[in-house]
Amino acid sequence: KMSETNSISYITLNEQDVDEAIQLATDVMNEREPVASVLGVKMDSFRPLRSLLLDTGISTIAKDSVTGKVVGVRFTLDWVDSPGPPPFPEEMASMIDLWQKHDDDWAASKGTINRGEWGHFTGVAVHQDYLSRGIARNLYEANIKLLKNKGYKGALAENVSAFSARAAEAAGATLVSYQEYATYEYPAGSGKFPLAIVKPPHVTFQLREVKF
Repeated sequence: KMSETNSISYITLNEQDVDEAIQLATDVMNEREPVASVLGVKMDSFRPLRSLLLDTGISTIAKDSVTGKVVGVRFTLDWVDSPGPPPFPEEMASMIDLWQKHDDDWAASKGTINRGEWGHFTGVAVHQDYLSRGIARNLYEANIKLLKNKGYKGALAENVSAFSARAAEAAGATLVSYQEYATYEYPAGSGKFPLAIVKPPHVTFQLREVKF
């Protein structure tokens, strides 16, 4: 057990809880992820990462100590294993393009990145019944502690919603780059702005990093 706050325990993702954690993240993404929802896309981005999430061993979950239910997840991978967006459906090509460009620019600024140096925050989700209790921020903080203990020197987060941006900022992640959805042209030169339909307050894609 890593920490416990008001009956919520924060522990490292494990074989016993991984499927429940993935289902929670998938449900939350499909219910509340702002880009996928306006594009009418159903997401299943974490199930393909199941083995990698377990093998890497640097993800954190929140569990209700009374019910034993997984109520929050902070999926994290090593940058070397995940240098870009998670597996998104083709209907989200504009988001994939935007995400990859910011990731590529960030990676180029770092030079050579070795395994065990940079964590990649891949997804954060909190159960609907447990919102407004600071769980997302606590997940970030517990996960940062885990990464520090394993010798990482920092981690990267892509925030597609105001919700994830607030949680990352509260945990000390600083803004590196951002893009307003309304002004992102895709394909380049097409005069089309497919992400302009994303509704406030989720108006920007933000890339943040936290250094340990």
